[in-house]
Parts: sequence; C-alpha cells; structure tokens
Amino acid sequence: MVAMKIFYPNAENSRFDMDYYMNHHMKMVEELAGSLCKGVAIEGAMSESDSPYRVIGTEYFETVEDYHKALDPHRDMLRKDISNFTDILPVIQFFEVKRKGGCYAEKEIG
Repeated sequence: MVAMKIFYPNAENSRFDMDYYMNHHMKMVEELAGSLCKGVAIEGAMSESDSPYRVIGTEYFETVEDYHKALDPHRDMLRKDISNFTDILPVIQFFEVKRKGGCYAEKEIG
C-alpha cells in the first residue's frame, strides 16, 4: 500500500479553507478515484503558529500505478480546484505504508 501525502506549508498570510477542502475537494478525489482509493485522511495543525505544515492530506492506494490510473485523467480539473481552497503551494510525496490499522494493546495470552 502507498500513501500519497500532500503537505500544505504554514505560510504567513496564507489562505486555507478547510471546510471546502474536506467537503468538496477531497470528496471529489474519492469519487473520481472510485474503488482504487483505499481511504483518505485530513490532518490540520493544532497550533498554526508553530507548525511547519498547516494541513496534510493523505490518499491511500494499493500501488503508485493505481493512483496514476485513478487520478491522472482528472489532474487538470483537480489542480484548477486548488485555488478554491488555498493559495499555498503544496509539497507532494509518496510513502510506502509499513503498517496501517487501529490502535492495539498487547495482552497476555495464558
């Protein structure tokens, strides 16, 4: 599994409409990607004043090829939509997911 992360740096006097990002842009990504998208996560800085990133968006796919298959045909439309929620230039990076799942606690088996 891979995670495509979009980092939005915390730039002074920048604009980011979290409501639009969550309720329009990322929903559009999910709809366009269909079943190839295995999930999304949106994280907002708890304190913008001392955080290097204001927002981090993550899209999960089985492979990088699945990401490209799902979203490359819609790249221009998705890029044009960015100006509707931010003026921040994002940093994009793919990661290999090493572990994904819920929280767990070790239990003694006996």
